[in-house]
Amino acid sequence: MNQTHTTISPGSPDTSGHLWSILFNPIIVKCVHSRLRLKHILSWGLITLTITAFVCLMVYLTTTERELMTPPEAARAMLLPLIIIQGIILMLLGTGSVASGLAVERDTGVIAYQRMTPMSPLAKMIGYLFGLPIREYFLFLLTVPFVAFAVIVSKFEVSKLLHFYAVFFSSVWVYHMTGMVVGMAWSKPRRAAMITQGFVVLLYLVLPQLSAIGLTFFEFLTVRPTFKAMLLDELKDVSESLRQVAEQRFASAIGTDEIGFFNWMLHPTTYTLIVQGFLLCTMIVVVLRKWKNDHAHPFSKLYGLFFHGIVTTLLVGSVWPILSNESLLRLFSKQFPDQQPAFILFLLLMTMLTVSGVFLILVVHVTTPSRFTMAEGIRLNMKQGHSRWVTLTSDASSSLLLTCCITAITAVGAWILIEHARQTGVFLTIFPPTWVLLQPLLFGVLVVFFVQGIRERFSTRMCYVILFILWMVPAFTAMVLYSAKNAWVGGTYTALPNPFAALLFTWFWVYEHAGLDGDQFLKGLPTDFRHHLPMFAATSIGLYAVLAAVIQAERLRWHLTMLKRERLHGRPTAGTPEDTAQEKAAPQAG
Repeated sequence: MNQTHTTISPGSPDTSGHLWSILFNPIIVKCVHSRLRLKHILSWGLITLTITAFVCLMVYLTTTERELMTPPEAARAMLLPLIIIQGIILMLLGTGSVASGLAVERDTGVIAYQRMTPMSPLAKMIGYLFGLPIREYFLFLLTVPFVAFAVIVSKFEVSKLLHFYAVFFSSVWVYHMTGMVVGMAWSKPRRAAMITQGFVVLLYLVLPQLSAIGLTFFEFLTVRPTFKAMLLDELKDVSESLRQVAEQRFASAIGTDEIGFFNWMLHPTTYTLIVQGFLLCTMIVVVLRKWKNDHAHPFSKLYGLFFHGIVTTLLVGSVWPILSNESLLRLFSKQFPDQQPAFILFLLLMTMLTVSGVFLILVVHVTTPSRFTMAEGIRLNMKQGHSRWVTLTSDASSSLLLTCCITAITAVGAWILIEHARQTGVFLTIFPPTWVLLQPLLFGVLVVFFVQGIRERFSTRMCYVILFILWMVPAFTAMVLYSAKNAWVGGTYTALPNPFAALLFTWFWVYEHAGLDGDQFLKGLPTDFRHHLPMFAATSIGLYAVLAAVIQAERLRWHLTMLKRERLHGRPTAGTPEDTAQEKAAPQAG
């Protein structure tokens, strides 16, 4: 698809008063003129109409002419492929258009020119959000008559359809904002479009699979829960075989009527709008910060604290009802029919802590300043006559305090779940001591402080090199030892620098320490390997305790040296000239 170059003269009248009136947004008007030209309408419209008509006729005529279904039932069956086609148009193609179009704007310098226009950043963001995928919205409208035919013939409830499309467009805007975030970060159009579509696949196909192991809120980043509830309800009057297929395909451990969140039961649509609204607000914050300053962090320190607090709340709220509601527990246990209840408990806790740790490292990564950013912030602060210490909420300040705060939030969330599981007692009568269950949490905290230290001390490229050498090389070596020598003990000790492997073996030890025989969970492991589980856990914790202490001491030494040199010489000391050039070119990896 052709890309759009949208410019507005700095002398144009202020249109920010028309912020909520899309038709008066000059960016959207320009995109309409450039992306809805006659040749585009004819070519893409013909392709869309042909494919949609072919699919609908195949479904409707085949089932009615062969007398497999009545006309109302066949019309209802048409809705499924129609929704899939609409999703491909808006969610996949539309998201790619937003990412690639915005990348072209940045690559050609139009975004820098737009920053000088009198429109507010929010008005410009809305203009690009609805303007760049305007062709996909037009293609979506071409499929609406087919939906109308299916609704009229099948006598489908219009209110229920509008209910579904409210969640559908909420998901579309989440994906389009994902494309805008990627487009603001990458200047290569094709790469931006491919990365964005990869994120769409991740959000729609990969992350929702975590709902099968207790983290249900990831599935509500998509339209799937609302679609499940609507489809299963409407297929009650269709053929019995089709209804059974739908139940087997779409039923999941989260249920379809109400969603458990702590002690509340929420409607799937309500929960979906809450989760998607939070993600949408987060991406709006990122885009607005990048619009005002291309070198700004994606998150401020305060928003990083807020973001991780909400994510931890969603994670804890998703696992909470499974630990306290016996009906949900039985429904969830069907996913693992051959495992003991203790395995389910540890799986829930391990998954929650691991996912929370990933988000924690992500927040640390996008809020930690580069060396050049810190030096420039200190220099600017001193030039303005202030203290040599920058404000704690500034992008140039250290992220150590933020790391301590969000780590404490994760620890509190884990403690709440552990105590809740202990009090309910629905899983097992023999519960391991709290200090044993906190070993994985302690290990995760040490890993986070190690990552924060190298992220702040070294350049972005060097940080990636260190992590690759420390994490991937031992993992590759351990795989070779496992496969070639069958050396389980030696290979495991070699793999312990990899935090994911070390965390897994630490959880093995926690499970072993629970006083159970472990036949269902550890039965495939050699006996001598199981005897080394306490040493695996202790070694991994001790290793990262040393690494975190060393790197934090080095970070503090370097930071004090930089402050001293800035005070004496008044010039940035971000490292070698090569490092400085690299950080100027890409001051933030986020």
